[in-house]
Amino acid sequence: MIQPPPLPERESLIKKFSTYIQVAHQTIQWCSDSRLAKNFKLYEENLADKQEFTLLRIYIESALERPRQIHSWESKNNKRCKEYAIGHLRAYCDEACYWATYKVFQRTQEILRISRGVAWEDCFQIARTSLLDTEKFSSWLSSYDFDRSHNFNSYIQKILERQLQDQLSVGKVSRWRRLYKASDKKLTEALKHHQGIQEPWISHRLFARKYFRETYHIRHIANPNRTKNQKWPTPNMDDYAEIARQYNADRLLKASPYSVLVSSSSISAETMKNWMESSIQALDAYSLSVTSSQSLEELFETRGYETADQDSNSTLEYFFKLSEPLAISQLEERQNSNSETLIEALYSSWKKYLAGLDEGPQ
Repeated sequence: MIQPPPLPERESLIKKFSTYIQVAHQTIQWCSDSRLAKNFKLYEENLADKQEFTLLRIYIESALERPRQIHSWESKNNKRCKEYAIGHLRAYCDEACYWATYKVFQRTQEILRISRGVAWEDCFQIARTSLLDTEKFSSWLSSYDFDRSHNFNSYIQKILERQLQDQLSVGKVSRWRRLYKASDKKLTEALKHHQGIQEPWISHRLFARKYFRETYHIRHIANPNRTKNQKWPTPNMDDYAEIARQYNADRLLKASPYSVLVSSSSISAETMKNWMESSIQALDAYSLSVTSSQSLEELFETRGYETADQDSNSTLEYFFKLSEPLAISQLEERQNSNSETLIEALYSSWKKYLAGLDEGPQ
C-alpha cells in the first residue's frame, strides 16, 4: 500500500470510545467492540455531563486508579473498571495512531520509497503496539495535564509520532529485518494463508530463506563497514545470485529436507528474488491479520484453540488484554526462541493471566 487509505469519521462518542481500526483490502473501517459499547452506554445513560472531556477524565482517572467519586451504578470491582477504562482509551487513541502514522509516513515516504523497506502498515502496527505497552501507555496518561496540556488526541498523536520517528531512525522498521527474524512456523503460516502456497513449495521457501539469512548476515549485518543503527538494506542481485548458488549446491544433499531433495531443480537469482519478496508480502499480510483484518476469535479457531463466548469476551478485549501480561519485547524474544507465533505467545500468556484473576461483578 503506497499511501494510507482515507480514515472514515467516527460520528458519535460511543464510536470514539468503543471502535478500533480494521484494515482490509486497502480500505479502513471502524470495527465495534460489543463489550466496550455496552459499558459506554452505562455511562452515557447515567452521567449528567456527557461531554467528551468529562468521559476522558473519568476513564483516565480510572485507568490510573486515582481517587474519584464512584457512582452507585458503576462497578465496585476496581480491576475491571481499570481494564474497561484502558480499553476505552485505547479505542479512542486508535485515531491518533492513524494520524501519527500518516504524518510520519508523509515526512519520510521519499526515504522509505527509495529503501523499499517500509510500508504504511508497518508504521501503523508500531504505533498501535505502543498502546499495548501498559506501563508506557499509563505513563503517558499520568503525564497528561487536563488544565495545561493540549487536546488529548493531539497529545497522544505527538507522542506516537516521536515513537515512530525513533523506530525509523534506528532501522528497526524493515521488511528485510522481518523476513530475517520471522520463525519458520510464522513464515509457513504466512505463505499458506496469505499466498496460497502449499507443500512442497513451502519447504523450498524455508530452505531458501536459510541461505538468505546466512548471506544477508555476512554481507550486510556483520559487515564491518555497517554503522550502528543503520537501516537494514535491500539485497542486490549479487546477493540473490549467491543465495541461489548455495541453494543449488546443497539441495541434493541428504541433509536437505526430503521434499526439496526429491522435487527440487536449480533456480536462478531472479527466482530467488521473487521468492524472498513474495515471502515478505505474505508476512506483511500476516502481521495485519493478527490485529486487524481477522478477529482474534477467528484466529484462535483456525489454530484449534477454544475461545470464550462472543458475548462474554469480545475482540477488542482480547486484543488489549492478551498483550498486558508480557511486554511486547518479551513476546518477540519468546516468539523467536521458541518458533512460536506471536498470537500463540499472546494466547499462552493470556491463559496464565486469566487463571490468576478472581471473577468479579461486571
